[in-house]
Amino acid sequence: PDDELLDAACDIVSGLMTGGPAQGITDYADAPKTLELLVGHLEGRASSIHHYLALHDIEQFLADDDRWSGDAAPEWPPGTRDTLKLKVRGILTRPEWPAQATAELASADGRAFFEAERAARALGIDTLEANLRRVATDPTGGSWYNVMGTVDEARLQRVLDQARALIPLEALSSGPGMELWFGPDFKGHSDLEWIVQGLDRFPGRGWDFIATALRTPVVRGRWTALRTLDRWPRSAWPPDAAPTLVAASKVEPDEDVREGMIALAAGDRLQQPTFDLADDAEVGSGGP
Repeated sequence: PDDELLDAACDIVSGLMTGGPAQGITDYADAPKTLELLVGHLEGRASSIHHYLALHDIEQFLADDDRWSGDAAPEWPPGTRDTLKLKVRGILTRPEWPAQATAELASADGRAFFEAERAARALGIDTLEANLRRVATDPTGGSWYNVMGTVDEARLQRVLDQARALIPLEALSSGPGMELWFGPDFKGHSDLEWIVQGLDRFPGRGWDFIATALRTPVVRGRWTALRTLDRWPRSAWPPDAAPTLVAASKVEPDEDVREGMIALAAGDRLQQPTFDLADDAEVGSGGP
């Protein structure tokens, strides 16, 4: 196969690894032979981060013991899984990958950066600085989801200071509505949501972001603020948190969010709303 066909095969196999709601790799009768052929080609031709990520997806699938147990386990020829695991690990541990991923983190191309960032994390490379540069130089293409996923306590203050400089918090707190944040007009709202969601690991930090999210017109943003507060110990709440929730509940148009505000203000735990707020990070993470 030429390079274009090989890259396309990597795309298809990675998509099958994701699975659901459509059928995935475990539903594909030719999966063992397909993976043997693809990995066989990549043993001699793997040269791009795109190839690395496909191999990483294959390794994750092969290493997931839950998929390989029970009645739904794939019925593969004996030894095929173990042989593939060894071959894939051999390619992924080649010494050139860390330097290549690090170099491509400087790419101005959105897709190249997205792939390099994902590969770097898989290789154990700290990507926070690269993500901060990305959101600073390309606010519409950067990913606050990735920033908050890689920040630690020691660097959180710098991240929040940069977010305050780049995200118009006052403009986002225009009052509750029933909006969704999908689309370019809501980029600031999605950025705010990823920051607030990431703050659940840092009790007591970034209250101004949470307070802003409680006043955003986007329903998801307000619910995310409630979920973060629910995960903080009550002792970490700022003094004005409960009064802010009470005031917000009086003008809240969504019944689920309003009940959540009242419950948290009263010291109760949050109940899951009727709408789904699964962590669909890729939708708003800045990836292609």
